[in-house]
Amino acid sequence: MKPSRFQLFICSLLLAFALAGFTWLQGAEAQTAELTPPRPIFHHPGPPPPPGMIGVWLHYRDFQKKQHGFPCWIEESYVEDERRFFGIPLEESEIRKDLHKRLESEIKKQIGNLSRYIDITITPLPEKPLWKYASEWQWKDGIDRRNVISGKIAAQARDFMSRVDNIIMPDVYRSYYRDHGFIISPMGDGNWISAIDYKALADRARPNLQDCFDKFERNAAPADEDALTGLLVAAFQEMEFILPPAQDSNVYLSDFLIPTLVLLNRQGDCDSRATALCALRQRKSPQIALLAQRIPEKDQQSLPPELRSMDHVFLAIEAYSGNRQATVKLGGPRRFILCEAVRWLNSSPEKRVPLGSRLFSGPYATKVCMTDDCFGDPSLSIPIFATFGFGEE
Repeated sequence: MKPSRFQLFICSLLLAFALAGFTWLQGAEAQTAELTPPRPIFHHPGPPPPPGMIGVWLHYRDFQKKQHGFPCWIEESYVEDERRFFGIPLEESEIRKDLHKRLESEIKKQIGNLSRYIDITITPLPEKPLWKYASEWQWKDGIDRRNVISGKIAAQARDFMSRVDNIIMPDVYRSYYRDHGFIISPMGDGNWISAIDYKALADRARPNLQDCFDKFERNAAPADEDALTGLLVAAFQEMEFILPPAQDSNVYLSDFLIPTLVLLNRQGDCDSRATALCALRQRKSPQIALLAQRIPEKDQQSLPPELRSMDHVFLAIEAYSGNRQATVKLGGPRRFILCEAVRWLNSSPEKRVPLGSRLFSGPYATKVCMTDDCFGDPSLSIPIFATFGFGEE
């Protein structure tokens, strides 16, 4: 039976209202998204977290293709603190203001009895590196320079000003970067080079990931340390590969995602995930290091252009008694298992990088020691600015 004209009119009217409503909803959603951008948190399907906590959903397949999935909790206040802690302001004036305050405070702490006789003035030098200030001293009002001790005080003042210029100023500059998750090193030409302080960020995050590690270990029930490492590596290899932004909200982030956000978002690049794995793994020993290598030219062509010039970061974890994996030496008698926290970009989960294997061949350099012992050989705690070419066995 054919519909009447009245029925067709009603259907057309309803369809028009539906389309208009859909268009309005799209506009409302777009407007809401502009006003309140979504927080970069992966929402897990598990039970709601306790008050003041954020839920992490750890879901992965191990190397035997067995499924694992469970929730754990991180304090929300800690996540916000970490996001505020990490990153260097892009505004030079903001850095100078903080450095000036720190420098004045440090001089006040170290000047000692000289403060009874002299005043010190520090002035920023806009054309010079951030850590360079003009410093000068003058006698306090009422000091009789003809006094017998004035010669000694003047000599002490000159010595202290030399200390201000050559020790206190660089130390304040280092501490400023360290308090923002970076380490810096002088290049010898008056400039400095900065890099992420991976160990400090992992150490800072570790206590807040205890619940996640406990539940990870309980759920996976690994037979030994070898199995535990394999499960952790499998979990991180299943995360999505993304290159974090270089900056966000006027803060320089150096293309790095802090450990808690790696777990919450279940994504990150190689050094972000390697650091997060170190943080999640609640172990003071055995030793663990981040290694870095230049990506071989033969492999660069299969990568997106923005990744071709970057270094690849992976892990070396000290081998355990009865270890079943291939190992390498990093100096001394100890042997280490090479571990990749990423697989080939976002390839199929079937394309894993087993323990003891590497994503790329070629020479590598010790990037940073992630434990306090540094393999018992301080020379192997090569700074983050290591030259490449450290051997491969």
